[in-house]
Amino acid sequence: MKSANPNASDLKQQKALFSSTELARIGIPEVIEHTRISWAFAFEQAAKDLLAEGKCFTSQDLVDIVGWPPGSHSQVGATMQAVTKRLKLRSHGMIRGHHSTSHGAKLELWGK
Repeated sequence: MKSANPNASDLKQQKALFSSTELARIGIPEVIEHTRISWAFAFEQAAKDLLAEGKCFTSQDLVDIVGWPPGSHSQVGATMQAVTKRLKLRSHGMIRGHHSTSHGAKLELWGK
């Protein structure tokens, strides 16, 4: 049976679309944040693995292992700083970066 209001089905579709859009608006940042957290965890785990092998490393070495973070590449520096504090790393000097995007930047070499 047809609705008395010819726009009723349109209204239902709009509400459904709004609900989907609203869910996406709320859900997408959560997925991105979860991905960032997962990436940061993998980044720190890579550091722990290299330390267990007695190796020193730069942030670029860790990126080579786990890949670039989702979103901004500036997360690498912030995450590296957090990892150095959490793992109580110390500097073993500076070396030139090997990624073409770093243009030979000087990077800190970290270890125990």
